[in-house]
Amino acid sequence: MSDRWEHDLQLVQRLIGREAGAWSEFVTEYQTLVFSRVLHVVREWRRQLDRADIEDMVAEVFSQLVTNDFTSLRGFQGRSSLSTWLTVITRRTCWQILSRRETERPASQQGSDFDLQTVAVTRDDVLGRLIRSEDESRLIAAMKHLNERHRELLRMFYVEELSYQEIGTRMQMPINSIGPTLQRAQQKLKELMEA
Repeated sequence: MSDRWEHDLQLVQRLIGREAGAWSEFVTEYQTLVFSRVLHVVREWRRQLDRADIEDMVAEVFSQLVTNDFTSLRGFQGRSSLSTWLTVITRRTCWQILSRRETERPASQQGSDFDLQTVAVTRDDVLGRLIRSEDESRLIAAMKHLNERHRELLRMFYVEELSYQEIGTRMQMPINSIGPTLQRAQQKLKELMEA
C-alpha cells in the first residue's frame, strides 16, 4: 500500500468522522485542483463565467461532498487517488450545474454564442497538464464509441468552433435541432468517459 493511497484513505475517514481540522486540510490540499477542473469544464461547455460564478461552482462541488452525511465521500474506495476521484466528482457536478443552467436559460439565449467575461487560469501548472493529458486520452477513447453524426457535431462545435448556423449548413441540420443533438452527444460522451 503506497503512502499516498494510505494518506487518501485516512483523510477520507477523518472527514467522515468529522475530525477537527480534517475539512480545513482537505480544502487546502484540493481547492486549487477543484478550481482548475471547474474552469476546464466551463470552457468545454464554451461558457465564460465571472469569478463569482466559478467560485460558486467550486463551493457547490465541496458542498456535494458533505451532503446527506458525506454520501459522496463514503463512496471513495481508494481504487484511484483521491485527486483523480475528486476530478471525476468535480466534472460530474459541473456538468449537472451547467445542464441545469442551460435548461433555465431563456429560449432566446439557448443555442446562441453569447459569452460573459472569463477567468484566467495558469496553464503552466504541472498538475493541470497531467489532468488534461489524462482527460484527453479518455476523451479520445470515448469519442470512438460515439456515432459518426455525434462525433462530427462535437468536432465542429468544439474543435473548429463553428457557429450553429455554420454547423447547420455543413451537416444539413435545422439550427433549432443542433442544441438538443449537441446536448445528447455531450451526455453520451460524459457517460462513456465516466464508465
